[in-house]
Amino acid sequence: MTHTPTSYPMSKDDLVDWLSGRIAEFDPDERITPLTLIAAAVDPGLGWTRADLVLRALADSGVLHSTERASVYTLRPDLPARGTGHVWFRLTNRARSAVEVVAEHPLPREPWDSDHTPVTWRCAGCPATDSVRYKTAARDAIAHAETCRGLPISV
Repeated sequence: MTHTPTSYPMSKDDLVDWLSGRIAEFDPDERITPLTLIAAAVDPGLGWTRADLVLRALADSGVLHSTERASVYTLRPDLPARGTGHVWFRLTNRARSAVEVVAEHPLPREPWDSDHTPVTWRCAGCPATDSVRYKTAARDAIAHAETCRGLPISV
């Protein structure tokens, strides 16, 4: 749909249609926030609340994936809450912050040697992190999630 200056402000449905048609332009490793849409100058009157509603609508429809950080969305479900890599599994701590076990490569579909697979676990609610082998990381991440009370770090 072509928008003219007289069609502003765009309705929520128009914004969802606009973003759906351009979703392939985003990098799969990019985190998309309301500021991303505001910076794209989609609609001169677009504010944080409307942009967040549009992103949430796309996440509800399965086009985007929400992360453990408020108002942060991604194209791929295994993008960590912060940093790079691929989430192998995600837990939540006592304050609902993500505690993620992240590796450089996607989780293998076939059995792998977990004793020699380097991974990192990290908490999105505190600075706790550690790079270890998978078996140790899984055990440490679970123990950390059970005790950490760190609130999700904002964008």
